[in-house]
Amino acid sequence: MPYTPSIVDRVDVQVWADIGVVFLLFSMGLDFSFKKIFLSWEQLPFIAVLGIVVSMFHHRLYGRLAVRVDVYGANFLSICILCM
Repeated sequence: MPYTPSIVDRVDVQVWADIGVVFLLFSMGLDFSFKKIFLSWEQLPFIAVLGIVVSMFHHRLYGRLAVRVDVYGANFLSICILCM
C-alpha cells in the first residue's frame, strides 16, 4: 500500500491541489516582509504602467490578428479586457 493517495479521479486531484496551495501560501508567508515592499516602492509605478502598456499591446495585437477587427475595435477590445 503506497503512502500517497492515488490520483484516479477529480476528487483526488482536488485534494492534491489543495495541499499544494496550502504549501505555496505558507512559503509565501515566510518570505513576506513589509520592509521589502517599502524598499521597492520607487519601482512600483513603473512596473504598473509597464504591465498595462504590455497587456494593451498584446490585446490589440490579438484583436488585429486573431479576431480580425479594425483598429478601433482592437482598442475597444483591449480596454474591455483590461477593465475586467
